[in-house]
Amino acid sequence: MTVKDRLWHKLGKVDTSLSFFDRALQLVQFAFVGSGGIGALILAKTDPVLKDLGWIYWYTIALLVGLICAGIVFVMRGAAKNQAMAAYYSSLAAPKSLVNPLSESFVDMVIPVEDLRLPDKQVQTGKHFRRCKFVGPGVIAILGGSYSNSGFLESGDVLALPDGSYLTGVVALENCIVDQCQFIKVTVLTDQYSAKGFAGVPGVKVRGIIG
Repeated sequence: MTVKDRLWHKLGKVDTSLSFFDRALQLVQFAFVGSGGIGALILAKTDPVLKDLGWIYWYTIALLVGLICAGIVFVMRGAAKNQAMAAYYSSLAAPKSLVNPLSESFVDMVIPVEDLRLPDKQVQTGKHFRRCKFVGPGVIAILGGSYSNSGFLESGDVLALPDGSYLTGVVALENCIVDQCQFIKVTVLTDQYSAKGFAGVPGVKVRGIIG
């Protein structure tokens, strides 16, 4: 298995895990709302006072309880979203690490993309990044490597370049190991082969694939 094949295999496993978790969470929320309404309906039908009111009142009570449960879920999702956004803005406001582009490994660092630029070239080859945040605005080219538990935040579409394209002035990660990292507000360029791998990952939009 080539390096690029390993890259897409790992990306696929990560995305599958995230998708499964998201679906499971939605199922739990749906079950919470549904069980609340059904439970209220059963109680209304068996309660000595409410059981004589008739089915219209039973279903009205069940509907009200279901709406209350749905409101609770809505508030919880809103709180989770606000917490995620707060963490995102906190990461952007965090003091940027002093990045040495000649280092072989980077751990727990906030890395402005432009700080990876080397004096005589823009390609980082065979480097290891762990729990880092690549922060834009900027452009980065991903050319092979191993990517696990990593994602893109507000990075737009992945742009596939025609074969034989020549890039200059663009920071590139070539055959790097990237683990538990985030790309934040970074435009991503990639080759045709890698782009086809990205296209198979749900939630990632790829433009420019030829053939």
